[in-house]
Amino acid sequence: MRSLRIVTAGYHMPRAMVELRRAMPGLRLVEHRVPSAALRAPGALWRPQVWALLAGEYARYLGAWAGLSGAFVPRRESHAT
Repeated sequence: MRSLRIVTAGYHMPRAMVELRRAMPGLRLVEHRVPSAALRAPGALWRPQVWALLAGEYARYLGAWAGLSGAFVPRRESHAT
């Protein structure tokens, strides 16, 4: 494999590319940004949830850029069976 097409929401693409370039440095990554329905909805810029989404993604992007991705991944609870 020489290239990989990355398809994700436009606001998520910067972090995805940082993470994937780090994991696959020799691979050609082709971006395909998809518009987010949440961001395109009427009145989206006035909704606190949208700003929380963007602020959280930006914080995770900064963490990924700094090499601290693991610090921003929520831990999953393990359930004993």
